[in-house]
Amino acid sequence: MAARCGHGGIEAVLFVLLPAGRVRGPGCGFTLSWTSLFASALITGGAGPWRPYQMLGCAFVGMLADLPPSATGRRGVMMPAVYASPFGSPFGCLLNLSFWPSSVDPNSSIAYLPVLPFTEQ
Repeated sequence: MAARCGHGGIEAVLFVLLPAGRVRGPGCGFTLSWTSLFASALITGGAGPWRPYQMLGCAFVGMLADLPPSATGRRGVMMPAVYASPFGSPFGCLLNLSFWPSSVDPNSSIAYLPVLPFTEQ
């Protein structure tokens, strides 16, 4: 299983990454997201085989934060939540799938077996 931070899938680092990508643009959002997760791994000792997948996933979240249309007032405050809501579960699923190729136990029902065709995996 991939390391899970936060509570209920809420990542505290996204409170920095989403506004950075929104205000400074996709390039800054991608770069800040990538480097902040790398620095977090060095500081907290949370480096593992899941970290590159987290870094790449968060980098795309930061990069795509500029996609929602501009809004002001209350609507502008809610826009990041509306943007982030549909991406939370797929992000978690993709991080959990990052361990799938390394699970090669033939007795497991979820193991990756290279000899099987793609449709049977």
